[in-house]
This record gives sequence, structure tokens and C-alpha cells, in this order.
Amino acid sequence: MNSKLEAAMICQKENIETWIVGGGRNDFLTNAFAGEGKCTKFLAV
Repeated sequence: MNSKLEAAMICQKENIETWIVGGGRNDFLTNAFAGEGKCTKFLAV
């Protein structure tokens, strides 16, 4: 998890929106885009 947070901080410095999504299910990405399931979003500023 530490490396994911470090990557998110690097992306924030470059104004890139970043999502951390658990990949334990086959449809995790589709669910994240639909607002279902758990994920953490770091919005670009």
C-alpha cells in the first residue's frame, strides 16, 4: 500500500487524477467507474 500512496503523490505533483482500486474481483474496474465498490480517488488539482 505504501508504494501505491507514493505513486499517487507523484501523480498529484503532475496534476494526474489517480484511483486506487482493489483488484480482488473480476469487475473491479467497471464497478469503480460506475461508483460501485470501494476505491480511493486522488483528484487532479
